[in-house]
Amino acid sequence: MSRTSAGTLISSFAALALLSGCGSTTSVKTNVDGSMKVNTSEGTATIGTQSMPADWPEDAPTYPGSTVAYSASTNPETGKPTLAVVLSTKDTMAAAATYYKTELASRGWKVDTAMEAGGTSIFSATKEGRTISLLIASAEGQTTITMAIEKGEQK
Repeated sequence: MSRTSAGTLISSFAALALLSGCGSTTSVKTNVDGSMKVNTSEGTATIGTQSMPADWPEDAPTYPGSTVAYSASTNPETGKPTLAVVLSTKDTMAAAATYYKTELASRGWKVDTAMEAGGTSIFSATKEGRTISLLIASAEGQTTITMAIEKGEQK
C-alpha cells in the first residue's frame, strides 16, 4: 500500500470517527481518484484530493511551485470547520519556513509560536479568529509542508 493510500485510509477512519454521532446516518462516496466525501448529521468531510480545497482562504499562501500531495476539509454543523493540505517541494525546509513566516505576516497573520529543530520547522499564526498551523520537514531532498486552518466557530 502506498504512503498516500495509507494516509487516505487513516484520514478516512478519522473523519468517520469525528463526524459520526450516536444514531446518525453516515454516507460515504468514494470517487475514482481515490478521494471520498463523508456525510453525517454532524457535517461533511472531503478527504484525499490532490488539489487545494475549493474554500481555501485567499490570505493563506501556498508555496510557489509546490505540488499538492493531499488535502482534506471538514464542514461540521457544529464546531470549527477545518482545512488541511500537504504540499511537496524540492526547496529546503529553511526556504519554505522563511517564505511562510514572511508571507503570512505580509497578509496580516500574527505568528504566535515557532520552533525549529532537526530539519523541521513548526509554527502557528492567527488572524480574525482563525488559526493556521504548519509543520515543514525535509528528508532525502524533498520538503513536505503540512498546513491546517481552523476556520472559526460556525454560527
